[in-house]
Amino acid sequence: MAENSKQKKDKRPIVCGTDFSATAVEAVDLAAAIAKRLGTKLVLVHVDAFHGMAEVDPTLFEAALSQKRGELDREAARLR
Repeated sequence: MAENSKQKKDKRPIVCGTDFSATAVEAVDLAAAIAKRLGTKLVLVHVDAFHGMAEVDPTLFEAALSQKRGELDREAARLR
């Protein structure tokens, strides 16, 4: 019984990375289903390599970052 109550209190999130590809959408959908079943949060992450873009052209870097944040926001909204 103590084990079961510990599991209910331990609500670590499910973390899932995405590159916004069709395969990643499938993985995110599965991660969302698991998180829902476990009653925990889903944390989406996306990593991109900008290779020094911030030093070369800060405006371009901010635009690229904004675009990726928008994609991540849309994916989160789809899952909600």
